[in-house]
Amino acid sequence: MLAESDLELLQLSEVEQRLGACRRARARLGGYEATLTRVVERLRQHQGPDLSDPEPEPDADSEPPAPATEPDTKPDADSKPDADSEPPAPEPSTRERIETQKRAALLSRFPFVAAALDAGLINIEQADLLTQCDLPEAVVARLLDEAIACGSADTTRQLIRRAQREHDELEPEARHERQRRLRVAGWGIDDDGCYWFYLKTDPVTGSQIADKLEAANRSQWHRNDKSQSAPGARRKRYGMHDNDSRSPGQRRADAFADLLLNPGKSKKSAAHLVLDSSGARTTGGDPVPVARWFELLANKAELFVWMVDCETHRLDLGRSSRHANEVQRLALAIRDGFCIWDGCGRSAAGCDAHHLIEWEDGGLTDLANLALLCPFHHQRLHQMGCRLKVGEAPGEWMLVQRHTNRLVDRWTNPLPSGATKSQTQYSPAAAGG
Repeated sequence: MLAESDLELLQLSEVEQRLGACRRARARLGGYEATLTRVVERLRQHQGPDLSDPEPEPDADSEPPAPATEPDTKPDADSKPDADSEPPAPEPSTRERIETQKRAALLSRFPFVAAALDAGLINIEQADLLTQCDLPEAVVARLLDEAIACGSADTTRQLIRRAQREHDELEPEARHERQRRLRVAGWGIDDDGCYWFYLKTDPVTGSQIADKLEAANRSQWHRNDKSQSAPGARRKRYGMHDNDSRSPGQRRADAFADLLLNPGKSKKSAAHLVLDSSGARTTGGDPVPVARWFELLANKAELFVWMVDCETHRLDLGRSSRHANEVQRLALAIRDGFCIWDGCGRSAAGCDAHHLIEWEDGGLTDLANLALLCPFHHQRLHQMGCRLKVGEAPGEWMLVQRHTNRLVDRWTNPLPSGATKSQTQYSPAAAGG
């Protein structure tokens, strides 16, 4: 291994080759660690305690053993250090140990995935995705080939989600029941004394919670944006400081706490379902069984059903508002499905409505000029000095430099589950394409 100063003297291709070799080695080590974990578990189950003969007790009539000699303070340069003298290996945390044991057990059920991991063809994250996707073995084998070809955990996750939807398309009830069995919640306190919360639930319930959380988060953001030019008294009434320095995560944490501690201020829980030729689904693309419809109605949930046909209706605000309204955001969720950045796939509830032609450049808040981007890739796009353009094929995107219009990257996203090509088509003129 070379020092950082020596690596900076090499060509970029040489450093990238070393980085690739490092990642392959890490993948192989992850696979070997899973193998060692399985063997250790089996040996602990089948082998008893160490029954080797103990040291014999010295005979009283025998000569006393020779006194131990003082160790040589100058070891031989040619001698190798004794393995027993090495410090003990650092122990993983309980959570990491449980995850390693779970990974080892799952890889034993999919030996072809374990072999690909041992060979460094996929990384540990891809192996976890493939072994935990709950799909038939033949489908996992096909996905493994695609995972090796793409070499990306993000793309692998997208491919698995699409395969799960295709596999469960005719059995939404079975899919929903499996997702309900996976629901779990928990909380704890970290080393800083801060509380953390964890929640995993089915798509319908999750979409209702995410809708309320993101609406509260956007409300704080929009309120701050509107009050930037307001006088001091009005700004104080809004409850905003002169400079809202909160990060997106901090703002979302404040919105989450406000929803839990002040439930009377939030709107009634609503479920947005999309109904088209393939059946009912959430805005995230998950199928909704008929029984879930009746459950929502029995609980008196506010239910919005969006009828989608082959024709796209434009939803335009022009220059009257900088921010997309709730109806436009729902239309974007139906049309885009997730963050459109290559390989991201973050759900629509956690994305921003990005102007393809920037608002500062005269861009309109029209559906054809909007696209879903998660906050991370939204910020990254601006930092790169680039903009997004619509390609010619459905789902195709082009990343170009703002001033030179030079093509930087191009990719094609899969269509949202149940969506048709006409529903995903943009207007090239309005979108700057």
